[in-house]
Amino acid sequence: MIDLVVLTADKDAALSVDKLLSRTAALGIVEVTRWIYVHPKRDHGAFLDCHNFLRQFLQMASHALVICDRHGCGREHLDRVDIEADMEQRLSENGW
Repeated sequence: MIDLVVLTADKDAALSVDKLLSRTAALGIVEVTRWIYVHPKRDHGAFLDCHNFLRQFLQMASHALVICDRHGCGREHLDRVDIEADMEQRLSENGW
């Protein structure tokens, strides 16, 4: 079992998360075991498909994190709170 599976929209975000979580001593947290993936369809894919993509990790990871930009996700007309609520609902309905 790993602590965290991360789905990002691009390689820069994936590298940033990995670098941040590799500095556990500086953050004052325990080591976080993690798998980090980049969605091939970038922001739009990470937003729309996060629940399907992460379903395969339900029995392998304790937590999931999705990172995408509002610009490019296909829901730019919504504010961040609504986009986040949409993703959280779909993830929750799929076991997260």
